[in-house]
Amino acid sequence: NKQPSIYVYVIEWPGWKQVGIIGQISVEDWKNGKCKPNENVLLKNVEEIVKSTIIQKIYTGFPVLFGDFHADLSKHVDEAIAKHKPFISLEFDNARHSLYRLLEAESGEVSTLLKNLNCLYLADGHHRSRGYLEVVEVLNQSKDKLTLESNPDWCSIPSMVFNTKCLQVLRFNRVLPSLLGWEEDDLIKRLSDYFDFSQKEAPKLRELLGSITDLEMSFDKMLVPAGKGTFAFYFCKSDRWFWAKSKGPFTSNPMEKLDAHYLSTYFFTQTLGIEDLSRSEYVKYMPETSGSTFAQAVHCIEEDMSMLIVCPPATIEDIKEVSDLGLF
Repeated sequence: NKQPSIYVYVIEWPGWKQVGIIGQISVEDWKNGKCKPNENVLLKNVEEIVKSTIIQKIYTGFPVLFGDFHADLSKHVDEAIAKHKPFISLEFDNARHSLYRLLEAESGEVSTLLKNLNCLYLADGHHRSRGYLEVVEVLNQSKDKLTLESNPDWCSIPSMVFNTKCLQVLRFNRVLPSLLGWEEDDLIKRLSDYFDFSQKEAPKLRELLGSITDLEMSFDKMLVPAGKGTFAFYFCKSDRWFWAKSKGPFTSNPMEKLDAHYLSTYFFTQTLGIEDLSRSEYVKYMPETSGSTFAQAVHCIEEDMSMLIVCPPATIEDIKEVSDLGLF
C-alpha cells in the first residue's frame, strides 16, 4: 500500500463469526510485556526463523493474538465492515474469509483505540514472534543497524489481533497408533489411579462402516463430554468408548491445572513413558477443524490406529491465567 492501512479480518462459519484486526505491533510492545505468551519455544525452531528472515528474506507469517476490545473499538470495526466491500473474500476450511482495508483516517482511529488495550495474549505464533524479536536484536548489534533506522517496518511485527468475545477454542485431540505393548483393559486399570472411568454405550463403528447415514450429529452429542476435566477415550481395536474423568488436578498452579497438562503428565509420561509429545512418533494430533469426533473415530479405524483421545478444550480464561504468570 502507498498509505499505511489497517485491515479487518472476518471469518464466518454457520452461526459463528470471528472478527480481528491486522496491523503492525511495535517491537517495544512485545519487549515490555504488553503481548503475553503462554508457552515455551524450541530454540532450534527460533534459530531457523532468524536465519530464513535475515538470509533468505522470508517472513514466516503473522503471530495471532487476542484482547478485550472496548465498546468504541468494536463499534469502529463493525462500522468499517458495514461501510466497505471486502478487499478479498474467499471460502476454505468450511468458512468464509473476508478482508477489509480501512481508509487512512479509519486506520488511525482504530490504531489509537488498540493502543488503549491493557495487554494482548498470544494465541498462535510463539516461535514466529520470538524469531522476529531475535532478528531485530541481531540487526541492532551489527553493521546493519542502519536498516532499522531507515526502515521503520523492521521495528514492528505484522500481527493479527482478534476480539476475545468472538473467540472459540477448538478441541485438539490425540491419536495413538500403538498402545506401546499395553492391553486395553490393563491400561484402563493402570490409569484408574488418575481417572474415573465409565463405559459409554455407542454404535459399533466397525460394523457400520460403509452404511453410515445420519449418525454423525447424534453420535457427537452422545459421546463427546462437555466441560473441563473429562476426556473421551475410544479404543479403536475393540470399538469401545469410555469417559475418563480426571481425579485431579493435584495442584493450584494455573498451568498444571490445564487438562492438556494433566493428560500429558499422568497418561503420556507417567503411564506410557513418553516425555516429549511434540517429537514422539507415538502421538498424533487431530484438530477439531479436521472433522467431527465421529469422523475422526472412523478415520482412526480406517488408518488402523489404536486409540483416540477426545480432549476438553482450554478456555480463554485458562490461557489468560497461564499467560499472566509471566513465565515465558
